[in-house]
Amino acid sequence: MFLVGIDLGTSSTKCLILGPDGQVVGRGAVPVDCELRPGGFAELPAEVWWTTARGAVQQALAVAPKGITRAGICISSQGLSFVLLDADDRPLRAAISTLDTRAERQAAALTERVSEPDLFRLTGKRAAPYYLLPKLLWLRENEPHVLMKARGLAFAMDYLVGRLLGQRAPTDHSLASGSALHDVRRLEWSRRLAECFDIDLSIMPDLSPAGTAAGAVTDAAADEFGLPRGTLLAIGGQDQKCAAFAAGLSPEVATISLGTAAACEFISTEPLLDPQRSLPCFPYVRPDHWVLEGAIPAAGGALRWLAQAVSPSEPPDTVCQSLEREAVGADWDATPLFVPHVGGAGSPDWRRSAKGSLSDLTLATGRGEMARAVLEGVCFELAANVEAAQGLGLRPGAIRAFGGGARSAFWLQLLADCVELPVLKLSLEDAAALGACLLAASCAGQCASGFGQPPAPQVFAPTAHGVSRSQMRRARYLSLAL
Repeated sequence: MFLVGIDLGTSSTKCLILGPDGQVVGRGAVPVDCELRPGGFAELPAEVWWTTARGAVQQALAVAPKGITRAGICISSQGLSFVLLDADDRPLRAAISTLDTRAERQAAALTERVSEPDLFRLTGKRAAPYYLLPKLLWLRENEPHVLMKARGLAFAMDYLVGRLLGQRAPTDHSLASGSALHDVRRLEWSRRLAECFDIDLSIMPDLSPAGTAAGAVTDAAADEFGLPRGTLLAIGGQDQKCAAFAAGLSPEVATISLGTAAACEFISTEPLLDPQRSLPCFPYVRPDHWVLEGAIPAAGGALRWLAQAVSPSEPPDTVCQSLEREAVGADWDATPLFVPHVGGAGSPDWRRSAKGSLSDLTLATGRGEMARAVLEGVCFELAANVEAAQGLGLRPGAIRAFGGGARSAFWLQLLADCVELPVLKLSLEDAAALGACLLAASCAGQCASGFGQPPAPQVFAPTAHGVSRSQMRRARYLSLAL
């Protein structure tokens, strides 16, 4: 059986196809356009999820072996994006993106009815504008006529799965947990919160564990996508959880995705709720497992910011590559300290009003030194997340890193010295789509061990000199970041 994994991202939709031997035989990617407007608005037509998925699958099939007769498909999805549906499962308005933060006021008002500690104990989430609940409250205040007509609600994955199946689809717990309406312990929609905020739970999708069978793709959808008729569809999950699944997240190994943003995943066999509310808790894509997830809003994004600041007329990707090379040979004595809160502070502090800063500049500070400071600042924030997880009793002995930032050996060595743990470089492309493939394999009863996996990872071990330097510089950094 061939395995098809689709990753519905915020900037692109990707597809990965694995052959029966687990080797990658096809890839595709189609950009996603999202309308951004003042006030935190971020919207897109739900149809985009369908058309970009179709295009990515067709691209991947174009280079895959011909004559595929049996396939399983699964979807990894951006969290939080959703669309309201009418009685015929047609969108009532544009979908609201993960990136949307318009519900700042509604998020703050949540705590007038349910204290933030109580909300966190129930859902594993803080009161924040990117979750579903405050966005529903925004819709009630600003578009009540639309909300009143809603007979269904679908996250991005559910919408695509529903179109593929020809019927309303369930969602999995890792996606549902991003709603701030999902009881993270009981694994069900919270009636207490629904009653408190007068939310009609009948519009919410049914819940189903990731990796369970959803049914067969309709003949019409299979023909449109170019898939074999009878393709089996498995329920997928939220993209970071699928990526961590592909990277081999375990009690002994944490994972870090180094992309535009950075995400750290730590696994637990129980819903571990941080009393400090530093790390949100989500159900995982494996049964009876949960993850604590740290988030750094600007990781590679911080380096891109620097690239645009120092060379605004050149392509940012080209400048980023140059800056990474220059950072390797930079002078530590002239390296400033950089706080990467250019997109606000993520975990463990969650100060959305926080700002980035670049300090301790001298006349000897050049582009390479500034780039080195940016990479180091992200590592300091990742170290804070590792320490938060360790404070809750989680003790990973190593970190597996993947994503665009993991191409930089220098950055990974900095990370190892900052977190004082070995960092294993995974050359995983399209990790979230690969995780979806693995869930499809599990659903079909296939052993997915070794599927799509790269050669043995390169290991970056902390060095005594590097750890000592990191500890000294981090003490100064913390005085700036707090």
